[in-house]
Amino acid sequence: MPRPQASRADLARAIADARRIVVPLAVQYAPEYLDSIEKVRTSPVMAGDGTAVPLAEVADVSVRKLPEMIRNDNGTLAGFIYVDISGVTATDYVDRAQQALASRVKLPPGYSMEWTGLYEYTTAARTRLRIIIPVTLAIIFLLLVFAFHSVSEAFLVAMSVPFAMAGGVFLQWALGYAMTTAVIIGYISVFAVAVQTGIIMVIFIREALDHRPADQPFLDAVIQGSTARLRPKLMTVATIVLSLSLIPLSSGPGMEIMKPIAAPSIGGMVTSTLHVLFMTPCLFVITEDVKRYLARRRRGKAAVESGALVGAETDTP
Repeated sequence: MPRPQASRADLARAIADARRIVVPLAVQYAPEYLDSIEKVRTSPVMAGDGTAVPLAEVADVSVRKLPEMIRNDNGTLAGFIYVDISGVTATDYVDRAQQALASRVKLPPGYSMEWTGLYEYTTAARTRLRIIIPVTLAIIFLLLVFAFHSVSEAFLVAMSVPFAMAGGVFLQWALGYAMTTAVIIGYISVFAVAVQTGIIMVIFIREALDHRPADQPFLDAVIQGSTARLRPKLMTVATIVLSLSLIPLSSGPGMEIMKPIAAPSIGGMVTSTLHVLFMTPCLFVITEDVKRYLARRRRGKAAVESGALVGAETDTP
């Protein structure tokens, strides 16, 4: 053999046993014997009787594209193919690849194909977020109900969440970001800030209504309460937006994760601020008007029923 470490007797015994059973062989060659496929074919192999024959006479020598290593994964033999993607998310790539492979590749019996790596982690994270996000929103709504002791006002504050989502979706679409885990985290963060600003607005409106003079109209008290903390609210929102607006313009390590997080946060803060400053006072007034209308209607209905009852008692002999 070309390599001294390889035993001629062992190789000859293996070739003899190959006539009865399949014995896998791993033979190492010196670099000068692997320059071309012809050198490999003409490499001498010692037979059982001591004669040397070319390797091509006892084996099929060819170059094939096969996995470099067959591993053991969960008790089964597995070959791994590593794919380096760019410009597309792992989820989108796997979805397209599965469609293409389903129509072009037919696996033999006993074979299976699985996708792992970043795609597996992303899928697992999205599965957990499908449970975490609704539970988080439900907890926020319950806390608002306990804080204001009113379902209508809690719903009024929670209305800032869809407005924040509208701005985040628009900026995400404008920048071309897919719905990844980082983007979802950005939405969760902007939801929290939007609810916080809505709480501050409702609290100051209620405070202005509680301390309004007797001659002050209801609408003027609402306007006064909504403008009482206008400057602090604008400063808070401006600080968040201006600090995050530098991230889409930056480059460097970690920016591929920070940019998708900042996109929904910036867009959501802009639209939620407009909603809180302009829509929340208007919706508060409309809600109070509806409450007063329903209260007057209940009082009127109760008065009619009590009048009918008194009339019935008068007519009784």
